[in-house]
Amino acid sequence: MTLPVGLVGTGVYATEEETQRLMVLANTARKTPVILLFGKTDVSAQAWERANTAVHECALAHDLPEIKGFYGLAEDGEFIKQAGE
Repeated sequence: MTLPVGLVGTGVYATEEETQRLMVLANTARKTPVILLFGKTDVSAQAWERANTAVHECALAHDLPEIKGFYGLAEDGEFIKQAGE
């Protein structure tokens, strides 16, 4: 799979079940509109934070080391990260 410039694969893959669960979270975040509640709570940002955190925690559960920021997940289930991390 070809990754966007600046991202590298880790060689570690989520299980099929994990990949499906995490993709559902990402799709939900993509579809969540930006809604400000009381001028300060961004519902879309919260959805992305949940998705990013879930992928990162799953990567750590697969014994990947802690990094700055978050691990991502490629469509084939491989955990990805920023080059140089």
